[in-house]
Amino acid sequence: MNTRALSLLLVSLLATAACGDGGGSRTTPLEPVETAEFHMTLGRSANSAIPAAADSALIRIWNSRAGVNAFKAVAIPAPGTQTQVQFSLPANTGYSVGVVAFTRSSASLREGLAAGVTHEVSILADQANTATVNVQPVSLTMSAPAFIRGGTKATLNFTLNNPELASREMLGGNFYVNTGMTPWTSDATVNQQLDGQTTSTGYTFDVTAPTVEADTAIYLQGRILISFNWEPSGTPVIFYAPSVNRGQALFRVPVRPASGTITVLFDRKKN
Repeated sequence: MNTRALSLLLVSLLATAACGDGGGSRTTPLEPVETAEFHMTLGRSANSAIPAAADSALIRIWNSRAGVNAFKAVAIPAPGTQTQVQFSLPANTGYSVGVVAFTRSSASLREGLAAGVTHEVSILADQANTATVNVQPVSLTMSAPAFIRGGTKATLNFTLNNPELASREMLGGNFYVNTGMTPWTSDATVNQQLDGQTTSTGYTFDVTAPTVEADTAIYLQGRILISFNWEPSGTPVIFYAPSVNRGQALFRVPVRPASGTITVLFDRKKN
């Protein structure tokens, strides 16, 4: 188990002959299939980088080709302890396993804190297979011009610390940017919110700087929603990157007044 972060270790996959929909899959197979009892151990290392506030996790297992989409919400164990999780799934190859760690900030909001994903997991009849998902805090880095002239547009690029999370099945489908001309002190503050676009490693966003008369700055914060395939009827999980609630500084891009040229023409007075 990786000691850098919370790890999800798939430790025992044993298929038994059975009929059914795989215990959580979206579609029911037309013919009897072997169902794997998919046993997992969720463990948190003592030196985990996951914020201490993370007390719950969503675990999702999907296979688009087989029409399987299963998920469960579980409690994250205390450091040095483990939680057992079990899924019943059709025996197959090509599964993906994702984990999102969160805390419930309010009755209507679950704040995402960390995530991880692994692909090409096999669940085969009469075989024990293992795979590990390393779950790490989610963060963004921003690439931006040195400054933006007032009234002009600039493209900003945001890169996820784990580019695999940019998949639309994970964090790639719903990205927004909160912007403002003064910094804010709570993630709950909703400023002007604009849509961003997903890239292979994160997101891109076009911002138009306001017209200003003196040097100033525009502040930005990423707001990421997990795919609705995770829990279509549940409370949304939202990542804030950076998170001012956890003491992280907002992104900042300087804004300067628009440049221009003034032409003064001295003309000889004619008699």
